[in-house]
Amino acid sequence: MEDRRQEVRSPLVERDAKHQTELTRYYLDMMNDVKSGVLSSEAAARQLTQKQLEMENLAGRDKLTGLLNRRRGLEEMEEVIILEKAHGHLPVLLMMDIDHFKVVNDQFGHGVGDEVLEGMGEALTTIFGEKSKGLIARVGGEEFAVLLPDPNMEKMAEIVKIAGMDISRIIGNKIRHLENKPDKVTVSMGGVKVLSGESLTEALKRADGGMYKAKRNDMNGNMGRNRAMVLMGDDVKVPDAREIKFTD
Repeated sequence: MEDRRQEVRSPLVERDAKHQTELTRYYLDMMNDVKSGVLSSEAAARQLTQKQLEMENLAGRDKLTGLLNRRRGLEEMEEVIILEKAHGHLPVLLMMDIDHFKVVNDQFGHGVGDEVLEGMGEALTTIFGEKSKGLIARVGGEEFAVLLPDPNMEKMAEIVKIAGMDISRIIGNKIRHLENKPDKVTVSMGGVKVLSGESLTEALKRADGGMYKAKRNDMNGNMGRNRAMVLMGDDVKVPDAREIKFTD
């Protein structure tokens, strides 16, 4: 999968270099306008900040986590899925969400929330980027997507369980130095195999559905969250759903 990711990324990296050149040129033009009195330094700072935000979005990196942003991430995932299918492989797609993230922000402040997000980026890069050669993106405020090579689904269940526990551990280490922080940060996940006739949008919808099932309390009063719901089978209408709790 790494080779096919490189096939997708080569033209995108070239595009990023052009964006950086454009931002540098924009900055120099701004400085000339300030020197000539056409533009105040305050107005130049505002316009430059706006331009930087636009360039970051185009470049495709989420500044806080260092992961691909939604636009770039889904773009790369779509291309990789097409290439993987062409080679006879069906990758796995995971959707995950930080549990009770709004409570973290409201109770401990957005600074703590930002550190949790940074920790999530570090955790996903360590677990899925370095070890599994996955493609990772921040697709929402506290939502993330991961595309993985074609593993045996039985092995996938084990990978997901270990990942869920490792994410909590890595985020915990990240925020350990803070005096005011949550006792534990957990995640919920949904996982599916991207089927041969399925688009990325359809696979995302199924993975998202599994994630929200994992977050939901069951009829017996058992609390949801801190778990995954992985759809093991190839039948969309009658999925073989497996619940995986992130506990030893």
